[in-house]
Amino acid sequence: MNTNAAIPATMQAVQLDRPGRELALREIPVPHPQAGQVLIHMAAAPINPSDLGALSGLSYRGERKFPFTPGLEGSGTVVASGRGLPAAPVERSAGGMLGAGGQWELGRIYAHFCAVMRSAE
Repeated sequence: MNTNAAIPATMQAVQLDRPGRELALREIPVPHPQAGQVLIHMAAAPINPSDLGALSGLSYRGERKFPFTPGLEGSGTVVASGRGLPAAPVERSAGGMLGAGGQWELGRIYAHFCAVMRSAE
C-alpha cells in the first residue's frame, strides 16, 4: 500500500440496519485498499435516487446485506493506493463510483472508476 498519511484504524460511517429504519452514525474499521484500488478521504457524497431505493431495501445489485452504508459515488482526496498502482495519486483530489459506501469518512474505489485531478505543478 502506498500512502503519505497515517491511516486511522477506525472511521465514522452512516449505516442502515434494516429497510425503513433510521440511519445511524457508527465507528467502523477503515477498509484498506486492495490491488487496483485507492482509498479516498471523502469530502462529499450525494444521496441520489438509487440510494433512496437502497434505503427502502432495494439493492444496487444482488441481495442487500445489512448493516449497509449507502452512497454510490463521492469525491475527496486520495490518501492511499493499493498494489499495482503508482504512489502518484496520493494527496490528489479525486472522485468516482464507489458502488456502495460513499457515506463514510474513507472509501475504497477501484482506480478505473476514479478520476484523479492533475497536479497544479
